[in-house]
Amino acid sequence: MAILSQPYRLDYMGSTEELPQLFRDADEMFQILFDAVRTSSTTTSSTASATTSPQQIVVLERDGVDGEDGSIGLIGLTGATGAPGLGIPGSDGDDGWDGFPGVPGPAGAAGAAGAAGATVLVRVPLTEVQIEAWNTSPIELVAAQGADKIILPLHISIEITITVGYGTNPTLTVVYGTNTTNLLSTTFSTSLGSAKTTTRHMLGSANVVYDPYTTYDPRNKAVNLLGSANPSGAGSATAVVNLVYTVITTT
Repeated sequence: MAILSQPYRLDYMGSTEELPQLFRDADEMFQILFDAVRTSSTTTSSTASATTSPQQIVVLERDGVDGEDGSIGLIGLTGATGAPGLGIPGSDGDDGWDGFPGVPGPAGAAGAAGAAGATVLVRVPLTEVQIEAWNTSPIELVAAQGADKIILPLHISIEITITVGYGTNPTLTVVYGTNTTNLLSTTFSTSLGSAKTTTRHMLGSANVVYDPYTTYDPRNKAVNLLGSANPSGAGSATAVVNLVYTVITTT
């Protein structure tokens, strides 16, 4: 605060450059008033009354009133998409578990008939059910080959795996269709009484005669495995038959 303690006289007697910050920062009205007072102090008449009462001009600095808050500005535009981050590839996961076995597919189509005069090997697996009914239901080894064709068995072997022995040991023969004439050199026996694996081998017969065909016609007939009886008892077995044969044409 600066005080003018006498008429037209400034208490602060320094140079104008050294005036307090207060006066230099005042608004225009106070600056004009201050300049008028300072000019009057140098030109006052010497006849001025000495009894004139001192007058004081007090300049006060006071904080202004805060203004009202401005309006909220508009929302700025969305910034551009940033560059992709540098991700680190993860490691491969563990292999999954093996799936369950699929359902067995359907049986394949029957093979084509062998060429006449060719030697053929056929492999036929036998189930326990087939073994236990090989007398009442003979097992087909080779299908009929067509008109005027005869199948000639050359060699046969049978491997039997017995897990529980049967009570009897039927003999086996190889025949055409429903005929009972044995096409082997002799009947061959089985040994089904105990748990084991056994193999039998037999050659085809050289002495089979069908004379005349009216008694039995071997043309276009299947070749079957026939048991002399079904094995008895609560046994269990499987088998594999290997038959070597050829096909001849009669006309």
